[in-house]
Amino acid sequence: MFYLGAKNPVNIDYKIMKAISPKYLIIFLLNILLVCSISAQSAQEMKALNTYVEFLNESVHGLTIAHILLENHNKDINRYVDLNDTKENSFLTNQILSENIFDDPDYTTRDSGKSPIILSRELLEGSNSLGNNTTRVLNGYVKEIVTVLNSINDLRYEIETYVEKHDLEDRKNIYPIYGYLEKGVLLFNKYESLHDKLSKRLKDELKYSSDLLFLIFDEIHTASVLMLQELREDDDRGIDTYLDRIDGSTKNFAAQNRDLITKNKRVGDEILTKLRRMITFVRDANSTGNIPVIHELYGKEYYIHNQILKTHFNSISPGYASKMNLLMTLEGKNFLSFDDRPLIFKIIYPKKIEEIKEIANNPTVASVPRKTVKPQMDFSSSVSAPEVIESDYIELEFFDPNMYDRDSISVSFNDEWILTDYMLKGERKKIKLEIDRSKTNSLMVLAKNEGLISPNTVACKYRYNGKGKKEDILLKLNANEAYERILTVEGMSDF
Repeated sequence: MFYLGAKNPVNIDYKIMKAISPKYLIIFLLNILLVCSISAQSAQEMKALNTYVEFLNESVHGLTIAHILLENHNKDINRYVDLNDTKENSFLTNQILSENIFDDPDYTTRDSGKSPIILSRELLEGSNSLGNNTTRVLNGYVKEIVTVLNSINDLRYEIETYVEKHDLEDRKNIYPIYGYLEKGVLLFNKYESLHDKLSKRLKDELKYSSDLLFLIFDEIHTASVLMLQELREDDDRGIDTYLDRIDGSTKNFAAQNRDLITKNKRVGDEILTKLRRMITFVRDANSTGNIPVIHELYGKEYYIHNQILKTHFNSISPGYASKMNLLMTLEGKNFLSFDDRPLIFKIIYPKKIEEIKEIANNPTVASVPRKTVKPQMDFSSSVSAPEVIESDYIELEFFDPNMYDRDSISVSFNDEWILTDYMLKGERKKIKLEIDRSKTNSLMVLAKNEGLISPNTVACKYRYNGKGKKEDILLKLNANEAYERILTVEGMSDF
């Protein structure tokens, strides 16, 4: 017997305790403490909780279909500019799918054939076996999630209707579609937030469990979810730590496979295979940064996140989360099921934008006739030099402050081109330049195009001699329009 302060003792096999490495023993014991309570969960309560998990998992499956539809819309409109890419599951169209993909029993991951909308009705109309207050809170999340799901389903028709009514050969008609897709990004993010809140609330309801198979699987699932959440934030710093936790629990499970599983060893082996492949995939992709060419525009973290879910984790694979649920069920356990996780939806803009015809038909940037915008602010109207400074330099940063729509600029400093046809991004392009005290220094920003959405928006930040505040300049320029600014040493030293 092993006591953790609860009224009921926890039966823990000391062979298993010995098999757990010291590095993970504390985490293992904390997980036991987390799920321990005075009384065990009744079968009726657990069934009610698992209906919510099933609702989440079926919602994620519907979102996977919606993800394919929206991504294909994205690739379709990009072709009208110049980006050619292969669509995923191109047979999936609005025409072959039901009116609401979240209310179609044919597209479910379980034999019950219950869609997320059907499950939501059962939950909202069901009994209060979990208590009035708990049911009210859980159903509040369900209602919000259903609203998001219906909005995502409506979006597929909004895009299709717009495309049918507009000539996409006219580029200005393409812009609004990206607005629809941006709405899709917000809805997918909103769903993920609600999914996570409901999932955490369900775990809060979990009472007593001394089952080691569940505790090992719960550690694997918890570490996987934390890793996925970091990847959603484009953060890869904690990946190795989470992989170590998953790997440690996987080895514990493998070492105790015979003792923990009385039957259905084949399913246990499938779980181990899935986990080992996921760990290998993530370690390789994260360390090398090598991802398939068709996924390069999405970025490494996005690719790893969605590939984990589609290939290794979610029920659609079927992945190890659903396999763990299956094994626990076959072993006759009374447990809280492990939930799937939603994909990230991200917009990809065309690689190249059709260039605006240059005035005077001259290919060199320096000789392009331009319209100059008066500066929004001057450093100084005086050109007199200040006291001697050991080093004079200016640090510049250029970036697109709005959405990444392929605005490009050229920049000259003292009549020398330091950037030519540079495509602005969200990340900052940093440049350090020496200041010539003997003359008036000038900076000129020339808009080469207007990107997908007019006008060309460019943000510039600068710092003089590494001190003082950074001054922000937000420019909105038409094609071949320029912004010119006089930079004097005296004026810059005021910062």
